[in-house]
Amino acid sequence: MSAGDLGAAALRAALFLSLWGTGAAIYAAWRRDVRALLSARIAAGVAFGLVVIAALSMMFALATHDFSILYVAENNARETPLFYSIISLWAALEGSILLWTAILAGATAFIAFRGTLAIPRLATTALAVMFAMLTFFLLLITTPAADPFARLAVAPENGNGPNALLQNHPLMALHPPLLYLGYVLTSVPFAYAIASL
Repeated sequence: MSAGDLGAAALRAALFLSLWGTGAAIYAAWRRDVRALLSARIAAGVAFGLVVIAALSMMFALATHDFSILYVAENNARETPLFYSIISLWAALEGSILLWTAILAGATAFIAFRGTLAIPRLATTALAVMFAMLTFFLLLITTPAADPFARLAVAPENGNGPNALLQNHPLMALHPPLLYLGYVLTSVPFAYAIASL
């Protein structure tokens, strides 16, 4: 199994678990059901693990120059240094959404395991909102419009290379992920605000 196949399968499995977790969290909030909450927690943890596997699969594909994956062919080249090859994960839309989804899955898992300790309705409803947002992003990256693991019929010998702006300073390895952390983690207070309505 190639890195692209593993990543695509992990995203589809994470989508299923996210849908399951949304339903389980809604049911847990509505009925105050401990088993449903436990099911949602497990779904959150496993979905987070699967999205991380997908992100690591993309990083591996970038590092090994797997040009059969469209994203790698468009955002990497053989002459690109390994460091810049790996951080090409956030060089374009599909990889950025994958990183965004990984952070969101982590925030969802955090809410599942730390925010719902005593089954308060607010936290469990917030977990359902987090799962709904995660499901939306997983739907985005499992459709052809933004699929990071889309395949090329014929793999080119070399790719286009990453955006030149990504290679102008090594701190570009930190800048986009820190921005995404800020953007994505605003979903946590948003989920609690929606849950409190």
